[in-house]
Amino acid sequence: MIVELTYFWPDRRRRDTHNRIKELMDVLEAAGAFANDCQALARERDFRLDADRPRVEVALRRKRA
Repeated sequence: MIVELTYFWPDRRRRDTHNRIKELMDVLEAAGAFANDCQALARERDFRLDADRPRVEVALRRKRA
């Protein structure tokens, strides 16, 4: 499973996205997106600004064989 992450920050303050990956992967595992987060590859795609709706968008894609 490939987990694509796009961050939408509320402002231009510097942030470290790497600290968020483990938490997001644990939440997705608990929600049943995959059986074990070691079976998923997180990819940080981009970051943007959105002061009105800060968020993280997650896209799940099956890995091609």
